[in-house]
Amino acid sequence: MKKIVMLMCVFVLSSLAVKGQAYTNLVGQKTPNLIIEKWISPVPQLQGKFIVIDFWATWCGPCRVSIPHMNALAAKYAEKIVVIGLSKETEMTVRNFRGMEYYSAIDTRGRLQATVGVRGIPNVMIIDPQGIVCWQGHPANLSEEVMDKLLEEYSKKTGAVPSNQVEILLTIEESYDPQTDKGNTNSTEETPGQVVDSYDQM
Repeated sequence: MKKIVMLMCVFVLSSLAVKGQAYTNLVGQKTPNLIIEKWISPVPQLQGKFIVIDFWATWCGPCRVSIPHMNALAAKYAEKIVVIGLSKETEMTVRNFRGMEYYSAIDTRGRLQATVGVRGIPNVMIIDPQGIVCWQGHPANLSEEVMDKLLEEYSKKTGAVPSNQVEILLTIEESYDPQTDKGNTNSTEETPGQVVDSYDQM
């Protein structure tokens, strides 16, 4: 009986998280400034492609579980999307992680996570080539069918012209050095949070 009750509680928590409690809904809105503190991988070419931001951390179990799925999506749609894993952890921590086959970057102050209201990870935000947020949610819900639909809907837009604004915003802080930022007095190392079913709470 206790096991049944616990499973029901997990299901309720999962439903709340998947329905948007882990992020602020920005779908249909212009993307906020996408600040990259430092690229761990080579810098991707973003022009004309969908940008898929995967908010994650090495300590997050559900994040690690979702990486093979994201690897597969990145490979299948390589000509149309760019997947970027963005962590708040240190450069060394992320560099030492193995298994991520898509682009990787860090923002140790978590500015983008704060801007888009991400409160649980893993969490994905997709931006179309015009700089509009077109999807948000848990990576487990980002199926090939969902991706195909997003690509199809975008292709039907009249006068859909790719924007280079997103590329500029993503690269303006490549040279940022947290050690010289006088306004950053807090530790930049992210600490593990409590697991809420498929989300790790920030």
